[in-house]
Amino acid sequence: LKLSAVERAHDETRLALAQIERGQDLARSAAAGEAGRLSVAYMDFAINGPLPAILNSFRSSHPGVTIDLAHIWTERQREAIVAGDIDIGFLIGPFTAPGIDSLKILAERFVAVLPEDHPLAGKRRFGLAELRDEPFILGASAYWGPYRRLVDELCLGAGFTPRVVQEAHNSDGIFGLVAAGMGVSIYVEGARNFALRGCTVRPFKDLDASIETTAVWRTDNPSPVIANFIAAVAAHQVVN
Repeated sequence: LKLSAVERAHDETRLALAQIERGQDLARSAAAGEAGRLSVAYMDFAINGPLPAILNSFRSSHPGVTIDLAHIWTERQREAIVAGDIDIGFLIGPFTAPGIDSLKILAERFVAVLPEDHPLAGKRRFGLAELRDEPFILGASAYWGPYRRLVDELCLGAGFTPRVVQEAHNSDGIFGLVAAGMGVSIYVEGARNFALRGCTVRPFKDLDASIETTAVWRTDNPSPVIANFIAAVAAHQVVN
């Protein structure tokens, strides 16, 4: 049966009202931070530490938010957050700059990563100075700048300069080269979260220094999505 002009008009009106209601629902969700997009940058220590739990918790409670993730080294993250290219960054801290707020979420001590057949692997713990004559595998300076500077400071404090024989762009590369017997490395406690075939992780007996993983964001970004995400970050904060 053909619809009358009046019936067609009623159908079109109902459709228009439904579209308006959907638009209003979306607007309310966006205003409450329940819908929208969020750009998040991270480095190795974050993704191998607290970040997965933070993302899982936030996605469960805010399924309407799309999260765009990008692996970016700390120094590039600093530039990107200041420029407003990303919403949230997880980087090696501390980091302070005008218009930037931050939250320290994790502090990890340093550990030694050794080939499993290394003579020191049989010790429960040892002093950093015992690595003075070892070849080192470290993250590449171009990408791991803050980490490398901390490692250099630690070694100088122990009376030596690390002899770096190989560099790697990521954690897997570092661990793979150590497992291959190319040298030893200094990493963070999060190394224990990896299934490190061919490697042994040992703490230092004389080293209390730690490295921070920090969440950073711009204070002038009014997005309620960011506020909700920061609340999720704070809920998973390991340190104050």
